[in-house]
Parts: sequence; structure tokens; C-alpha cells
Amino acid sequence: LVTSAITWPMLFVPLFAGVLADRMDRRKLLIYTEFALVILWSVTALIITLGLIQWWHLLITSFLSGTIQGFGRTGHQAMIGSLVKKEELPSAVAINDIATHWPQAVGLGAAAILVATIGIDGVFWITAFGQLFTAITLLFIRWKAPKTEAAKRSMGSSFVEGIRHIKGEPIILS
Repeated sequence: LVTSAITWPMLFVPLFAGVLADRMDRRKLLIYTEFALVILWSVTALIITLGLIQWWHLLITSFLSGTIQGFGRTGHQAMIGSLVKKEELPSAVAINDIATHWPQAVGLGAAAILVATIGIDGVFWITAFGQLFTAITLLFIRWKAPKTEAAKRSMGSSFVEGIRHIKGEPIILS
């Protein structure tokens, strides 16, 4: 239940996040979401360290993480198209996908070893500090936020356009 809670918001949040990412500086969106994750993981680590953790805390944490990541990943994906040339986009998306998913593949094994050596609270503290490192690196990225055509339309029409796009793409819909 706790593990699946991270995916619940990711079914719906990206629809709203895409509309938001078209209207604001995507770098700022990433900075906000990364620092929100720093706070979330730090509070979780603290609750574990103090011995106050309950299973439902992890359910809430997982759901909040999925919500925050739903906004962050959408902004991240949208930002890639603004940073690379059109002909480099397939390679950039592939590299981004590898960078996003390799920690998931390696992370479980590493976490098992770390839990045995530094405990569960230590793993959450490492997660919080790793997230802080990511957030700080985003502060050093300098780029001019592009104006999108979607930003000129109402949020409602952009949302409806996104729904129509999903309905018209069988692979996305499935």
C-alpha cells in the first residue's frame, strides 16, 4: 500500500503539471519541487530517528512524494526540449531516462546494504542530503525560460487540449 501510494498522484498530477510548466519558469518549478522533497525526506528521516514513525506516516510521505515528483518530473521533461537542439532531443530523452531509472535499479540493492550498516534512518538522511545536492545544483543552472504558445491560452483550454491529445494517442492512453 505504501509503495503504491507514490504512483497514485502520478496518474493525474502530470495533467495539471504540464499546464503549469507551460506557464512558469521550468527551472523554478524544479527548484521548488526539489526543495520540497528535501523537506519531506528530512522530516521523514527525523521522525524515524526519533522513533515516532508509524506506517501511515510512510503512506502520507509516499503520496506527497508522488505529488511533488509529478510536478517536478513534468517540469523536468518539458525543460529538456528547451535545453537541447531538436535533432539532439531523442538522445537527450534517452540519457535522461537512463539517469532517472538507473538509481531505481541500483538503489534497492544499495539501500539493503545501507540499512544493514547505518539503519533505516541513515538511509533516509542520505536521501534527504542527496535531494539537497540536486536542489542546490539547480540553483547554478542559468537559462532563459522560453515563452510557449500554450502560455498564451487559458489554463482550461490547455488542460482540455492535453486530454484530447491523450485520447488521440493510443499508446499514451493505454
